[in-house]
Amino acid sequence: MTKKTFFYSAALLLSACFFGACGGDDDDSDGSKNYTTTASIKKSNSVFSSITQESDMILSYWQSGETVAAVLNGSTTKSAGTLSISGSTGSRKADFKGTLKGIFTQSSKFTVYSPASCISGGTITYTYTGQTGVKSKIHNFNFAKGTATIDGFNSNTNPGTMEFNEFELSNVQALCKFTFVDSNNKTLNVGTLKIKSNAGIARVVTDGTATDKGVLTITNGNSDKDDPIFVAIYNTSSSQDTFTFDVTTSDSEAASYTGSTTLTCAPNTYIEKTITLTKE
Repeated sequence: MTKKTFFYSAALLLSACFFGACGGDDDDSDGSKNYTTTASIKKSNSVFSSITQESDMILSYWQSGETVAAVLNGSTTKSAGTLSISGSTGSRKADFKGTLKGIFTQSSKFTVYSPASCISGGTITYTYTGQTGVKSKIHNFNFAKGTATIDGFNSNTNPGTMEFNEFELSNVQALCKFTFVDSNNKTLNVGTLKIKSNAGIARVVTDGTATDKGVLTITNGNSDKDDPIFVAIYNTSSSQDTFTFDVTTSDSEAASYTGSTTLTCAPNTYIEKTITLTKE
């Protein structure tokens, strides 16, 4: 073989490998294919309609940078891909775009999870630790899911296209707004809040099963420490339960307060409560 023929053959081989690899990104050997996907998604109306103050509507509004993950029903819990907000935020409904990959048909149905970060590999995990009680950060712990059905589908293009019908997400947990006062009805400056319940607070939930029950600790991140504390609570009971609240104030006194109340922290609910605590 001449040197010229050798280099020509090598070039052809590299070219074939290159285009083969690129083609695999869009259409794998198992039939998986990329689909450019769009969706219009609403946050829970159940929570939204229960909020009494206009300034708290942010609890049910989409925030910039939020993403959702889509899982094909009947498959494993592995995400088919993520969709990101593509339009304006600051309302219950937002438009999402992204690429999903898999073997889909016009009749395929999906479960959509928010935020997308709750899916890792084949596991869905809701983690409630690390909350700071700040209203604008609650969306990081506001886990929700809903069912998406295909409205438009085209598998003949490369990549294919897929459009979901408008749908709504349902909160996995309760969203709460707590204000704490002393026996004289004076609002407490909360430094640290600890919450526990008779049934058991779930700090970590995997595939719907509480794997870590105990005390949910909130380190107040509000600049004004007497502001309400916003917290996402996944309780192991959806019926009435007795909750105990322990507060350490952030003022010069640094006193401790405690008290109990009965609440129903069911999934997809909103709770607004002023709680009186007794100084220890």
